[in-house]
Amino acid sequence: MVKRILYSFLLVVFLVSSFVVEIQANTTSVPSVNAEKSQKDIQGKMKGLEGTVKEGIHPIKNSQLWIQAKGETKFFNVTTNSKGKFETNIPDGVYTVKAIHQNKSWFNTNEAFNVKNGKLSNDEIQITEKKKIKESTKKTESNLLGVLKEGDKGIKGELILSRYTSEYDEEVFFVSSKNNGKFSAFLPDGNYLLFGVNVDGGSYHQQMYFKVENGELYIDEQKQSTLMITLPEKVYNGSITSSESSLVEASVILEKVINEEEYNYEFIEFVATNKKGQFSFRKLADGTYSISVYHPTYSSWQVLKFDVVNGLLYIDGSEVATFDIKVPEITLQGQLLEGKNAITEGYIDIEGHTTDGEFTGFFNTNVDSKGNFEYRLSDGLYRITSIYEQNRQTNVNLSFEIQNGKLIQDGVESAGLVINLPPVTFKGKLLDQGISLQGSVYVEKVNEDGSTEWFNASTDETGVYSLRLTDGEYRLVGAYLYEGNEEIGFSTLFAILDGELYVDGNKQELLELQIPPVSFYGKVLDGEHPVTGGQVSFTTLDEGQYYWKQISEDGSVSMRFADGEYKVKYVDLFDGTSTELNLAFTIQNGKLYVNGEEKVSLDIVIPAVTLSGVLLDAGVPVTGSINLYSISDPNQTYYYGHANEDGTFQFRLPDGEYVLDAIYFNDGTSFIPSINFSIVSGELVVNGETKQSLEITIPPLTLTGTVFDRGQVVSSGNVNVMEIGGSYSWFSSWIHEDGTYGLRLPDGVYELYSVDTPDTGSVYFHKGFTISEGKLFVDGVELGRLDLFLEEGTIN
Repeated sequence: MVKRILYSFLLVVFLVSSFVVEIQANTTSVPSVNAEKSQKDIQGKMKGLEGTVKEGIHPIKNSQLWIQAKGETKFFNVTTNSKGKFETNIPDGVYTVKAIHQNKSWFNTNEAFNVKNGKLSNDEIQITEKKKIKESTKKTESNLLGVLKEGDKGIKGELILSRYTSEYDEEVFFVSSKNNGKFSAFLPDGNYLLFGVNVDGGSYHQQMYFKVENGELYIDEQKQSTLMITLPEKVYNGSITSSESSLVEASVILEKVINEEEYNYEFIEFVATNKKGQFSFRKLADGTYSISVYHPTYSSWQVLKFDVVNGLLYIDGSEVATFDIKVPEITLQGQLLEGKNAITEGYIDIEGHTTDGEFTGFFNTNVDSKGNFEYRLSDGLYRITSIYEQNRQTNVNLSFEIQNGKLIQDGVESAGLVINLPPVTFKGKLLDQGISLQGSVYVEKVNEDGSTEWFNASTDETGVYSLRLTDGEYRLVGAYLYEGNEEIGFSTLFAILDGELYVDGNKQELLELQIPPVSFYGKVLDGEHPVTGGQVSFTTLDEGQYYWKQISEDGSVSMRFADGEYKVKYVDLFDGTSTELNLAFTIQNGKLYVNGEEKVSLDIVIPAVTLSGVLLDAGVPVTGSINLYSISDPNQTYYYGHANEDGTFQFRLPDGEYVLDAIYFNDGTSFIPSINFSIVSGELVVNGETKQSLEITIPPLTLTGTVFDRGQVVSSGNVNVMEIGGSYSWFSSWIHEDGTYGLRLPDGVYELYSVDTPDTGSVYFHKGFTISEGKLFVDGVELGRLDLFLEEGTIN
């Protein structure tokens, strides 16, 4: 049976930029539409995970990446910009780039990376190997015959198929149909999924399982002679225009809203606007949907939300005939210069606020081959924060305003911004015994006010890195080598004086960093067996600097450490487990020492899986983050894990006594099981009894309600509850966008302690209630829900 995956392969998760736009609709019942609700989701979107994807020194730009979570069937897709940068929201974990869509071709790859505390290990994903995906082999005797249709008409298109080669690995095939819709191909035996169709320059999510066995086609275990695929007809039309022009060749993404709180959206269709800014979508099932728009001069995630009821379109409750999306005119124009010379092919980061100071989002725009840039910004306050060139990043601080569609700088209307960057003042090389290496460097500057500025640069084709630094004192704190995906710590001071580079008081043309030789060799072992994949995190002994390295397939790991004291901090494995080791060692004269004894290699032995279990909600597996801590070590060490899609979790714990402290769920609720257990000789013991695993049944929602502030729904914050008369445990729930909250409380006596919101701060209630047999009682009266009104609380 083919495992079900969360198919978002064709979903383009673009760089999220947020700004206010005007939404209008041609209505059949109400002539005007209030867009506040539709626009609410695009306000205040913060930056998520950021990184750059490179192949050697070359950024993989304007490309789509298919990313798979290790040990899970979940997939994510991101799109890089013209500098190879991307931004997305994915949780901590280990991932693999499975495929890349670059320059109209698909490539298979298998590059692993790690996300921890919301950050990439080294801000970059290096693609060391990729192989072009070819269209399925056509032989004289094809075993796959079929027709691709739109309604009753055969159409030309491209089927995207995935064959499962192992539990979590896939092989991608493309099969093209002719103008009459007919297609044929030869596919090897295996389980397949059709998960998308490319047609008319766009993509449509179409899902179908089938298998090929002994060269024969089977659908639902029934032998078939042909594969018939029918796409819905296009029935919904729309346009994207400003007051004076149309948005041509804009990418329009349609998604179905599955669960907004969990950021769960299902990709439906991708289309592009024509020369009149028009687009069409295929017929939709009833549900809630969102439209996102991406263009070099305009980008907006979820610019419009709408509902489909009995096949008809509704926006904010009003039936509409078409989607008419209005965008601003081009309000920002400018030029990027160094002196009088244009800086070309750059990339500009912009931060926006309303005139009231409310954050409206991050925006970005490209610089063309003549140094010009332009963008469509709504009225508001803005600041240009960074300029990216191909191999370097420069911090800037240039404020401006858009007022009544006009560009205002320093209170004066301006035709355009001129950004004049300082010259390149800092250059260097990464050298290994005189050989120039490719990589990137990280530089910090501590300002007089105590703030820290960060800069990064990558080597060019000649192996030189460079930065545009103003006069001041700097520290080069690290380097990253593309070959071997290795990060190296440095602490090299230098200064820029009158635009010249000085190191140790001596003027230099280049800062040549001598890369230390490999001084650390280790092998990661699970018992006696080498670990086949994962990542090791190292720190200096004072934990002032962190370093990461992927574990090789044979379990080995090597590092280029300068002389000093270090420790192996964490090991994160592809099976989703993580362990903290704090294994100390020293590098002295380029040699490895452990407890004063010289070693050729260090065995990094991780504990075996000693705790496994499953999370169930009324018998149904659920995902969640799990926290537990040790009560047998003086540091009360905390351990963190995650239950995957089938509800299972596992930990690698040494012998000791533990408390399963808290479980956090994607819906914003939490549960404190307070389960005491022990690991004795590597076995799980609960209440003196040896167990194979823990089965944790989470309680239902027993306290729910809505939070109001003077009649208005509160759309963010937390509701805090304290158990009284017992352990005085704390419980907390998010306030969701619709104002609701929910807590999974076991039977007991509680106090609704406070509500925290961004606008009001902490509002205290100290309201008592009881949960008895899963029911809510306030002052002895059973209630179905407990709505909260902030004006009834107190602010201390």
